[in-house]
Amino acid sequence: MPFYFSHYGRHGSRWLIGGDDYERVLRPLLKGSQPIIIVLARKMYKVIPDELKEPLAQNRLLIISVCNAIRQSKATAMIRNKYVCEMADKILFVGVTEQSSLYPYKNNYFNKLEKSI
Repeated sequence: MPFYFSHYGRHGSRWLIGGDDYERVLRPLLKGSQPIIIVLARKMYKVIPDELKEPLAQNRLLIISVCNAIRQSKATAMIRNKYVCEMADKILFVGVTEQSSLYPYKNNYFNKLEKSI
């Protein structure tokens, strides 16, 4: 089963601040054998991080960059989120309320909704 983590935060966070926050989520997935797609909201890595090299070599990791920004921002995250919604066959929105920046996507891609929690 594929996974996509777009918004991993609470109390108004738009994205995580430290790289270790993402690594705690990604690390268990990298230990498995399932395919993984990482969609960056910034330009592509100049140097592939060491922990991603083995899954890349095994052809079970795909890294996609949807913009050329040096750092992720709310605007680039929204571009990334739209890209993922357009490419996905099914979408699951968890905890998305009317105040969420993802709410318009929930409405626009209603036909792809798996379910909402």
